[in-house]
Amino acid sequence: MNNILKPTIFKRFLFFLVLDIIIIVGSFFLSFYLRFGFIFPKKYLPISVYWIIGLLLLNLVLLFIAGLYQINWRFVGLFELIKLIKVWGVSTILIYLINFLIRSQWPGYDLPRGIIIINAIISFGMIAVLRIAKRIYIQMVKSGKVGKRILIIGANHTAERL
Repeated sequence: MNNILKPTIFKRFLFFLVLDIIIIVGSFFLSFYLRFGFIFPKKYLPISVYWIIGLLLLNLVLLFIAGLYQINWRFVGLFELIKLIKVWGVSTILIYLINFLIRSQWPGYDLPRGIIIINAIISFGMIAVLRIAKRIYIQMVKSGKVGKRILIIGANHTAERL
């Protein structure tokens, strides 16, 4: 039982991957509900599966390429937030371009432009909060526990695990 709860790199990757999938799918539907007054239009239901698969593939691949699954999230900071902003910017631009091409070639299979923007804002916000949640927890809740202070001279990125 102790082995199941012991954190590993694979478990951390799987944890963030599953929660990213839930966030991306949830933000897609939430953006429709917000845009159309908490009603999901039936005309978008058949194409939503294809858009969800495309969003998942694009966003998860970009997050992986940017190295946002290989970070120790206890030490997440501004550098990772900037990476996430870049990834979400590229993702939103690519989705917008794909939607434009689909609109010009296959009308009826495209998404409203507002959905893309709303989805980008919601999913970015939720993924950013997920990534920084452990850091906030450590800073706020466990701030009363003070360990032995040390000074590391000449440390680089590999020293973050100390």
